[in-house]
Amino acid sequence: MAQDLFVEPAENVVIGVVTSRTGTGPCDIYLEGTQAVFSTDERMPFDNAINGSGFEVDPCTVAVGGSAAVEGYYGDADSKLHIFAFESDDADVLESGVTTITRASCDRGRIEVRGASTLVAGTAVVKEHIDTVLPENQTVFGTADLQFDAVTGTSIYRFRTNLVTSDCPDFVRVESDVDGIAPIAYDSFVVAPVDIK
Repeated sequence: MAQDLFVEPAENVVIGVVTSRTGTGPCDIYLEGTQAVFSTDERMPFDNAINGSGFEVDPCTVAVGGSAAVEGYYGDADSKLHIFAFESDDADVLESGVTTITRASCDRGRIEVRGASTLVAGTAVVKEHIDTVLPENQTVFGTADLQFDAVTGTSIYRFRTNLVTSDCPDFVRVESDVDGIAPIAYDSFVVAPVDIK
C-alpha cells in the first residue's frame, strides 16, 4: 500500500514568440497562438517572471514578435493556459542594482559561482551563507569582477577557486558593490543553494 500520493495537473510548456496582445485584460498574451493567463490558483500560483539571467521582468512588456517560455496547465472551463512560470529575455527588467546567481556548484573542494548583475561595473563578493551567522562574519571565498556586456546592457561574473578545506558550503551569498563608490555598503546580494557533486 502506498504511503505517499501526489496528484497534480498535467504541466505544459510553450516556447516561442508572442503572436498577439489583443484582449480585454491589461496583459493579454498569446504565445504561439495559445492564450496564456497568470495562475491565481493558490496551489500553483504565478510568482515572478524572470529572464535568462535571473532578473525579475515585467511579462506585460514583451511585444508581439518577442520570445518567451511559459509553463502551466490548461483550464477545463476556459481552455486557456494558466501559467505559473514565465521567462523572457525580451521583457523589461524591473529593478536596477540587482545581482543574481545562475549557477553555484562545488566538486571536491573546488567551487564555481556564476551570475549576472544590472550594475555596469564593480565586483561580486562570494561568501558562504549560514542563516545563523551575520553577513559580515561569514567566510569570504573571494571576488570576481563584473564584466559589462554592451548587447544586454548588464554584467556577468564567474568565480572559481579551490577552498581551503574540501568541505563544500550548502549555500553561497553573493554581494555586489560598485568599485570606488560603495566599498562598504553593498548595493545588492543574493543567496542560492550549492549543487554539491
